Amino acid sequence: MHSISTLVFILPEAIVPMFMAQCQRDLAVSSLNGIGDHEISIWETEENELFVDVLKRNKNKIVEDRNHKNYQTEKWEREMREQIAKKKGASNTGTPKLTKEEQATVDAQFAKESQIRKHVNEIREKMLRGLDIIDSMIRGNSGAMGERISELMQLLTVVVKRGGILFGQKAIETYLKIGECTDDSITSIILYVGIATLRVMDIQEIPEQWQEESLGHLCTRVLFRLRLITERTPLSPHSFTYCFALIYEIIEKKGIEYVEISYDHESEYAGGAALEQIALGLDIISFHCSGGSSTLLPRESMLKSLLLVIKEVPKLSKTARNTLIEFCKAIGETATVAEISVLFRGLLASESFLRHACLQALEFLDLTEFDFATELWVACFDEEISCSSLASKLWADNGMDVDDCYAVELLHFIVHDVENVRVAAAKALGEAVKYYKNTISDTLQMIFQRFKEEVCD
Repeated sequence: MHSISTLVFILPEAIVPMFMAQCQRDLAVSSLNGIGDHEISIWETEENELFVDVLKRNKNKIVEDRNHKNYQTEKWEREMREQIAKKKGASNTGTPKLTKEEQATVDAQFAKESQIRKHVNEIREKMLRGLDIIDSMIRGNSGAMGERISELMQLLTVVVKRGGILFGQKAIETYLKIGECTDDSITSIILYVGIATLRVMDIQEIPEQWQEESLGHLCTRVLFRLRLITERTPLSPHSFTYCFALIYEIIEKKGIEYVEISYDHESEYAGGAALEQIALGLDIISFHCSGGSSTLLPRESMLKSLLLVIKEVPKLSKTARNTLIEFCKAIGETATVAEISVLFRGLLASESFLRHACLQALEFLDLTEFDFATELWVACFDEEISCSSLASKLWADNGMDVDDCYAVELLHFIVHDVENVRVAAAKALGEAVKYYKNTISDTLQMIFQRFKEEVCD
């Protein structure tokens, strides 16, 4: 692995893409498909022991819930009890004699579990290799790897969430090592940014020394420091990407409350902590809106977070809406189909203020890639006049037309969960028929069939 560090340092333009492709293969999430708690429990069992008691003589073995908060402690206590029980019973009990049928069953299970254990080990070794390659590349040229932070984050986030027990602290250490690729201005807090992010994601394998501080207090402290730093000078896109992972998780969880110890009272509840964290995160996002044209930013996730704040946090809704609009102004013509689609999906929300915010943001994006934007067509018939008029303007300004396959696109909206969407979609379908009058019969048939399916379900 030392040679990889040397090569990345000497010729990053050629070497980094090659080894990143190898990491993509080694750390592919599909590798973990089929490896659940049952398979991991077998992998943890000694080769000369069975995890599954095929003879039903030990009814105590269960597949453990590894996401349980106290999983590691309970696992240690259970293993200690089992070891003590084995020692006590070793001199009192002999190995029961098995019949030919029982022995055959046991042998078959041994073979099955051995194969599972071998498969898990192969996947583990391959993914450990991927983690080692990432470590080596960062050690060799952290500057060049900075531009790859978004890719690294996507790979490592899945690994620490789904494969933590297989890799122990190795995956966590590699995730934290990515922080070495960030700006010097946040060197003093970058370790805590990474630790807070992993803890908010509820990763179980985090060392105890990093869990002493309450999570809510840690998040507030880190975000406050991050806000002070970025207010003076915004971070580079790749450094913001690393830090935004914490903001994204906090907004998704609507903040992390915590209990604060007081000298005058036994304890008091810090009731505004969650709101303060979201507000700090929102400020940090706003400081980086001017750089919205950079595709190195996690723009799709940033849009999702802003829409969630507008919808779920009334006290910050106006601020989030203004930030969303400023961000989309900066994105402008560089918007991707995936990013625009986030805003289109927002047009299907039950809240009219969220639909209107999405339409305002869409005004600053280039929508000419869409010939028939179904969600926007539905929005043209929104019951809220402010929404329907703005949607109609967007439709006309971008030269959109109703597609001849309109019925297929619109049918699932007329049975949408949101009432406003169902009503608007019905009107949109009726208006679309006027453009293709020869399809009336077929469209009615499709409507009848769809409602028939809904009733049967």
